[in-house]
Amino acid sequence: MELVVVVTGPCMAVYATDIVLRRNRYDGEQLHDQSRTSPYWYRAGVNRAGVLATLGGAVAATLCASSSSWAGPLSSAMGGLNLAVPVGVLGSAVLYRALSRAFGTLAPAPALPLATAQDPVIAPHPATAAPPATAQPPATTLPPTTPQH
Repeated sequence: MELVVVVTGPCMAVYATDIVLRRNRYDGEQLHDQSRTSPYWYRAGVNRAGVLATLGGAVAATLCASSSSWAGPLSSAMGGLNLAVPVGVLGSAVLYRALSRAFGTLAPAPALPLATAQDPVIAPHPATAAPPATAQPPATTLPPTTPQH
């Protein structure tokens, strides 16, 4: 269980790096398109940059891992210091960015539609909308207070 980070760290780093590089702009319909014409098909349905970055990060993390059942050679050379998480995460993120640019797998982010005032997503919710200008605030009367000495 201690060595799960050797794989999950690089996987999460590739995922997070892809979100950052694309500015979290994905075409939802095309994401579910599993045909060869989908922009997310890559090469034979595999994003080579993602696979290679994940494997590279996992290898780097394994070399730097230290647990009760395994000590990587780099970890052993550093006196048992466990750097699997930072090395795996940072290594795969940097590798994914470089490979994505080299392979040209980062398609331009789809343009967001311009919002209009009539767009129901942009319009304020009725409960949070400002009251009409003619509405009067409710009158409140509080009993007079006497100063406490």
